[in-house]
Amino acid sequence: MIPKKIGTKTISVVTGKSLLNGWFERPSNEVPAPALESALNISKARVYMEKLARGAIGALCAACNDIQNVAQKTVLVSSCYFNSGSFSIIPAIFEKAMVVFSVRRLILPTWINNRDQFRQPSVELPENFITDCIVWSLFHGSNQTSSLKDVAYKGTTYQIRNQFFPYLLSELREWDTPHDLSGQIRTAQDTFVANWIKGRALSAEAQALLDAGRKVYQVFYKEWKNLNLRKFKIDYYDCGWYQIRNALLDAKVGLEELNAVKEAHTKLALKLRPKVYEYGFLDHQ
Repeated sequence: MIPKKIGTKTISVVTGKSLLNGWFERPSNEVPAPALESALNISKARVYMEKLARGAIGALCAACNDIQNVAQKTVLVSSCYFNSGSFSIIPAIFEKAMVVFSVRRLILPTWINNRDQFRQPSVELPENFITDCIVWSLFHGSNQTSSLKDVAYKGTTYQIRNQFFPYLLSELREWDTPHDLSGQIRTAQDTFVANWIKGRALSAEAQALLDAGRKVYQVFYKEWKNLNLRKFKIDYYDCGWYQIRNALLDAKVGLEELNAVKEAHTKLALKLRPKVYEYGFLDHQ
């Protein structure tokens, strides 16, 4: 077979000081917390992280710095994440952490780009790009933030709550929510992410995604008693996107609404993907 030239590939040398993984200082971890390997499961493997920073709202695994590693090593969770390369997300670094998640997940690995290294941005990021990234992250499959009751870990029982729940309690109180959650919804406080989104200017694409997601959440609460709550460890109102999406898929309800989220998510990705190159996170498309 005669080789055929399809183009030119430029390999850039990226030094340690400009790698995306060094974009901001990571907080020190001081508070013991369960180490998760997924949205629902405690890790049974070797654990590298068993403490969160004070005031943490979750953790991000962003191990390695090249495209070939992002598929298995870019995950959001509501407690510690067992793998190396994980760090606590505190409010002070929330926006940058979510941009890192998005940038790493927006670019699809290929045999051509899989060794490309992510860089720190070369420009000051526009506010609408940051907001778009955060909204996009909330509905990604690797957003495995969750809300879990009575998690036993090394002799202590923990309640894991989901600070990435995106909708205000004032909205939930107007929805058709199950009676056994009414007490929680009445007495709870809005999550960090719901407060972050509140009053923020959103692009048309981000707003469309949030609106589509809202319909999924509404179907979820309406169908609450028809779902396999135990299978997905659902006890609290603030369950995560992973729990909600999979509980609905398992029951084969809300499929039209879920598909609308998928379409809106894809549209926002198509808007964001070129910006990864434009803003210097990667050199060449």
